[in-house]
Amino acid sequence: MVENGDLWKGMSEEEFRECAREFNMEAMEGGVGEEEVEAAAMKEEGGEEEEVKKQEKGTLGIAKELKEKGNAAFKDRLWKNAQACYSQAITTLQEARGADGVRVWASSETPSLLHALHLNLSACLLKLRDFSEAITAASMARDWLPSSSKAYFRMGCGYVELGRYSDAVDVLKEAARLAPDSKAVRAKLCVAQDRITTYG
Repeated sequence: MVENGDLWKGMSEEEFRECAREFNMEAMEGGVGEEEVEAAAMKEEGGEEEEVKKQEKGTLGIAKELKEKGNAAFKDRLWKNAQACYSQAITTLQEARGADGVRVWASSETPSLLHALHLNLSACLLKLRDFSEAITAASMARDWLPSSSKAYFRMGCGYVELGRYSDAVDVLKEAARLAPDSKAVRAKLCVAQDRITTYG
């Protein structure tokens, strides 16, 4: 039986480097010991197990988990952490490929999930005072659910902060039409209209 340490004997430098690359290790002068080989093999097995778990869970499951993590971070006022989770969930869904991609885009859950993710991302960006990106995220949420009063409201909040009061009034009027009982929408619409009167 050949010991792992003896596997490297008699190899050319190129063969050695190729083997080292296969094990995700840097070629070291003097050869690679048995412990490094085992560690690399375990790392590779762990990566494969992680990939299998991801496939079993599916892209939708992963995106939902990221959304929940984002919600928890938002609740704890960790805006950047929440933003990262929501953004990663959106990217995960958008990059779904193959059979899993077919499942994602055939699922009735996908549009509502993407709507919620973009809406939550917009809320984070408003908290982080990145108003242009908040408007973009809210606009994407509206694209996924055109009847979303919250999407129009968050767009309006962003426009007010950027001093784009006419744009704010337009989207806030639509938010008020979709959610006539919302005090927050009516209050923000009044602010935008007052600013137009004051600043023109």
